[in-house]
Amino acid sequence: MNLSVVLEYALKDAHRNAIINLFQHAFEGYPEHATYYNQVPDFRVLAWQKNNLVGHAGIHHRNISIGKQCVSSVFGIADLCVAPDHQKNNVGTVILDHVASLANKSNVDFLILTSGEDKFYMKNGFSIVHNPCRWLVIHNHESMGVLRRQLQKGLLIRSTGTLDWPEGEVDFMGHMF
Repeated sequence: MNLSVVLEYALKDAHRNAIINLFQHAFEGYPEHATYYNQVPDFRVLAWQKNNLVGHAGIHHRNISIGKQCVSSVFGIADLCVAPDHQKNNVGTVILDHVASLANKSNVDFLILTSGEDKFYMKNGFSIVHNPCRWLVIHNHESMGVLRRQLQKGLLIRSTGTLDWPEGEVDFMGHMF
């Protein structure tokens, strides 16, 4: 398996087609012909087996604020998926470890995401936190307003630096990943 990091603006049509195909097989009900859900990521980590895309993670790099004192640099992970016939082969773990390594080298404090697959992420060094959150809601390419609430399942975070996760409201300062 080979990993590649591709900046969003540098995606070629072949990348886009492979991502669309993977999403249609990995996510039930994902919008047809889409390579992202609410907002394009800054870059993607792609896992290839020969010429087949077998894994994907979209990465959003930004600052968020937590509580009144802490501004943290984060990699928000979106659309992490592995082709069904390559699951249980550590593809997702390899992708997450690569993203964590990039974060560590780039002074990014945390990886952050929301998911229904808590066990997988906790096995890969993530913790669940239950901070209240504030984010821009986007639906069908339209800003719908700012929402404030505590997420029922919480956020999944993984430290990649020296900061401890603080208490207080998480302001995504944009859309949620």
